[in-house]
Amino acid sequence: ILQKSMSDKMGWNKEIIYEGVKIVKYLRRMRNLDDRCCVGQNALQIRKLKQLEYWYDGKDIIPEYIFEGKSIATAASMGRLFEVITSENLQGIPHGGSFSKKLTGTSQTWYVVLADCLLYLRDDEKLVPVLIKLENRNDGEAATWWAPPPQEVGEDHPQYLGWMLAKMYFRCADLNVYALSTHFARAHAVNEVFAVGAYRNLPNAHPILRFLQPHIQGIIAVNVQARAVLVNPGKNAFSLFLSSGDNLKHVFDNYYRKFSYETLLLPVDVDKREVGNIPGYLYKDDTLAHWNLSLIIPKR
Repeated sequence: ILQKSMSDKMGWNKEIIYEGVKIVKYLRRMRNLDDRCCVGQNALQIRKLKQLEYWYDGKDIIPEYIFEGKSIATAASMGRLFEVITSENLQGIPHGGSFSKKLTGTSQTWYVVLADCLLYLRDDEKLVPVLIKLENRNDGEAATWWAPPPQEVGEDHPQYLGWMLAKMYFRCADLNVYALSTHFARAHAVNEVFAVGAYRNLPNAHPILRFLQPHIQGIIAVNVQARAVLVNPGKNAFSLFLSSGDNLKHVFDNYYRKFSYETLLLPVDVDKREVGNIPGYLYKDDTLAHWNLSLIIPKR
């Protein structure tokens, strides 16, 4: 249905549409897909809604049942709205695909689409996506807004499939941000700074080095390999599986422009993003438990 109603109208390549529908069928079988979209591998991105005005252009397409009898303004005032803004990290990143021929046999454009997601904390304490904004700014296309379909819509309806595809685009953008910004720029590159400082200045028996050792062990060697293979401009492995992988320097620049030491302080970061009241937010629960446990050692 999706191919018939949209591919001819939009001039889309039918083979690409078929591949997209295959992925949608797979995602549809996954349990808790909404949870994965909300706080999946990139759990550091979610935050309390900052500006409701940012979402005004798309709010009218959200079905009435979503907010359980509340208006979007009421839900915001109650602190029930959260957002994941991947576009901040992907601003100005051109499309990729430089290694597409090596992988697929044909030269392809791997699209970098700005994708942001608005989430609502329901009365049953389940966090669900309610609105997604997609924008192909590289090709000058206007932003599009996507919301869950009406309750009476079946799984083969274009509105349902369109919502699934929108979530797929969002997850792709989120993975780009996770792999390059959260994982490499934050975890690998920043961690190496502390490792080099500790190994250069602290003796082996120093209690602070002993405390840091489990967290920094091996990071320097791993990063040396990463700079040779993963982020080397001539041998960029990220280009093999990420649409933004052809422009690593620009992605890192976007991330470090808003990076601060406070983001490494877990309690401060949780308070700043105002996510301490999200039930089932396992990243927050587990990391804060580990953080509090770690504080016992220096006090002793």
